Amino acid sequence: LAVSASGDLALDGKAIARDALSPALSALLADDPALRLRINAHRTAELRNVLPLVAQGEALGFTDVVLVVTPETGG
Repeated sequence: LAVSASGDLALDGKAIARDALSPALSALLADDPALRLRINAHRTAELRNVLPLVAQGEALGFTDVVLVVTPETGG
């Protein structure tokens, strides 16, 4: 799951609306109960757009939720 700087979401590289996220994640988890939810957040994404996704994943039954933040590139 990717979170852009503006808070837009993409699941497996395809844009997804927030209201469609739970059913999509539930379907993935049903296919693989050991699936790990990886949330890739842009470094400037606001926490209010990211942290609820962690809670949502846990509520759906993901036992492993990994949060990765895109680092600032050196210049």
